[in-house]
Amino acid sequence: MWHEARRSERKVHGLMDAARKRAQRRAVYLAKRRGDSQQLLQVARTRRRVHRDDGLYQAAQDQQGRIPWNGKQDVLIDRFDGQALLDFIRDHSSRNNHFQQKTEEEEVEEFVNFERYRDLIKLQRRGFRKDTVAEMAKKRELERQRQEKLAEASRIRQYVGGAIVEATVEAGAQEDNIRDHGHILDLIPQGRGAEPSSAAFSC
Repeated sequence: MWHEARRSERKVHGLMDAARKRAQRRAVYLAKRRGDSQQLLQVARTRRRVHRDDGLYQAAQDQQGRIPWNGKQDVLIDRFDGQALLDFIRDHSSRNNHFQQKTEEEEVEEFVNFERYRDLIKLQRRGFRKDTVAEMAKKRELERQRQEKLAEASRIRQYVGGAIVEATVEAGAQEDNIRDHGHILDLIPQGRGAEPSSAAFSC
């Protein structure tokens, strides 16, 4: 038993020594990496001879390489400048960054147009043809007129013996049908490209 404890103790000491040596090696490596950054710069150079050209210097000073831009003699640009291809340069100060405010009438007209074509766009996205959409719109208009007539008829009141009785023109089943199908999009099948059933629009 003593030999086994001694063996495990030697193993632990060996692991500790190995860890300490690894830490020392890592510290030396990081110290080399963290050295002065100026020492890591590498400068490559090539020997060149400088040629002095007095004529080119004098031409640049005398603006001999400049040409008038857009016919204006007081505006000179370099002949290799890309701005020579432009007809005019927009002035930044004259640029109007403010959007024109819409009047109330224009806002109302935009909203009405949006509501006018919203259902048509939704139907075309579902794959219906234009003639089918027009027929469905006509049936929707007839359905709306029927609903208005029912609403008007329901407001007719009869006085019988002091009690108010609501008079309806059509049967209650038709009222429920109109109440359940108040919008044209509710009558359309959800499958793409499917034709609307004629039973949904039966008058």
